[in-house]
Amino acid sequence: MVTISDRPCRFVGVDLHKQTITIAVVGGDRKLISRKRFSNLQSDAIVAYLKTHAPLELVVEAGGPRHRFGCLGDEGTRCWE
Repeated sequence: MVTISDRPCRFVGVDLHKQTITIAVVGGDRKLISRKRFSNLQSDAIVAYLKTHAPLELVVEAGGPRHRFGCLGDEGTRCWE
């Protein structure tokens, strides 16, 4: 199991669409923990949701407004594109 600090790391996949962002959170055991869809305008809610799952590895698909995530700037969060 992958760990960052003293907690198991969670892996987060972000799927960008024209009007929505779908986020899936998977544990180190590869089991789905949570999946949620947001409007592209809900930036604060997206960040709050992601922070509840830290530490995490964030993967954002290659297209779309991925600059919005800015790797969240939090310790224990790594971003991959």
